[in-house]
Amino acid sequence: MSLSVRWGTDMKYLWSALHNAFFPEVLTDDYESAGWDLSDVVEVETAVFTEFSASRIGKVRIAGKDKMPAWADIPPPTQQELIITATAKVQSLISEANGVIAPLKDALDGGYIDDADKPKLIAWQKYRYALTKVDPANPVWPVKPE
Repeated sequence: MSLSVRWGTDMKYLWSALHNAFFPEVLTDDYESAGWDLSDVVEVETAVFTEFSASRIGKVRIAGKDKMPAWADIPPPTQQELIITATAKVQSLISEANGVIAPLKDALDGGYIDDADKPKLIAWQKYRYALTKVDPANPVWPVKPE
């Protein structure tokens, strides 16, 4: 059996600080059946549900000191997250460079490259090589050719 829930102003909302989550009171049994510990739930006003169900730029919903929903600043990325992001950026830029280099290299190998494209090929190859030298822990980004 499937229960259709219509979220709205006539609904009673519960808040769990433990799970940092809202849910409609009518689904309490379903959440408990799914293994949720609901020992900390409290009913909240619709206005609280509405405010803290939306997202805010630069903020994350947390359970505050009073165990009620609150906004906190999104923490800055960890060093590991920065390294992962830089590594992904390196791979993306190398892929982009490969897309520019491939047809130029084909033209060079085939002997039909335009003289004007030779410096472009060299510049993109140097750029791609420079990307392989980027240290994701302390990235210094090479300038992309025109």
